This record gives sequence, C-alpha cells and structure tokens, in this order.
Amino acid sequence: MLIDERILQLKQSLETARTEMLPNLEEANSWHIKGYILLVHAEFESFIEDIGVYIADLALSLWIESSKSTIALSYLIMFFTPEKVQGDFLTRLHKCHKNYKNNVKGNNGIKSDHVFKLLGKLGLALDLVDVTLDGDLDSFGTKRGEIAHSNSGQITTSLNASDIVTSVENMSKGLSKIGNEVNRVLS
Repeated sequence: MLIDERILQLKQSLETARTEMLPNLEEANSWHIKGYILLVHAEFESFIEDIGVYIADLALSLWIESSKSTIALSYLIMFFTPEKVQGDFLTRLHKCHKNYKNNVKGNNGIKSDHVFKLLGKLGLALDLVDVTLDGDLDSFGTKRGEIAHSNSGQITTSLNASDIVTSVENMSKGLSKIGNEVNRVLS
C-alpha cells in the first residue's frame, strides 16, 4: 500500500473517531489526535525504512547480477564497511549490506538525523525532494516523542486536529516524491 493511501485511512479513522466521541468531548478528541499522531509516525517510519532496505537490496542485486555500480552501492560501501573486513569484494559487499540492515533495525524515529542515517547514507538527497520535509519530520517526531514518552500523555504543544492532518498530508506528499531520488541513486 502506498503511503498516501495509508495516511488517508488513518485520517478517515480519526474523523470517524471524532464524530463518535466519549462523554468528555475535549478529552476524547485529544486522545484520538494523539493516537493518530502515533500511528502516522509509525507509518512514516516504516515507509522510510522500507525504502532504504529496497535501495540497499536492489543496489546489491544489481552488482551481483550485472556488475552494475550505482550511487547507492558506493554510499553503502563508504558508510557501512566494517573496520576489519576480509574476503573478496562480494563478501565485503554482503557485510556492508548486513551492517546497513542492522542500522535499519536499530532505527527509532523519523527526525532528520534518523532519515539521514537510513536514506542519506545511501545517497538520497531529501532536501532536493522537498525543502521543508526535514523540518516537518523533526517537528512531527518531537510531537510523537512528547506523546509517547510523557506521563499521562501530557504534551506541551497544542494539538489542533486540522493543523495536524494538514501537516501529515504535506509530509506524505513530500515522502511520496522520493521515487525520483530512488531512481537517481540506483542509476
């Protein structure tokens, strides 16, 4: 499923939940918005990780099948070569690939530093995709962190459902544009 489709499903769930409120309208609305933020964050994180794994897998496969060197393969070697690596070139490539996948498994967020570790270190230039995406992801990641890691779900930033939905839709559009960058780093 494409990121835009999944985000639309989450938005519809939020709208449905907000029309079927609990007795305390304000408190219920707040919890539905918080849930929406947590689920959208998970979707964005999964989407970013899946793109990274796709690129790493395809870059390795292109080399194995046709000795095609790609930008992504060069970045994979540059950033994920173990300090003490032995063996022939293919063995070393497999170790780089494994290190990258371990990096993905250890990922824990969508802020720009996390995205750089997953996609930037494969050669993707996200600032060319969408100039505001990094800042928007950082802000959204902070909101998610406040919700997930605070007592009683208390957060310091205000939660306006329509602002959150608009922000999510903008980030989703930005993430959807990554395809051109994927093609570039695999060429």
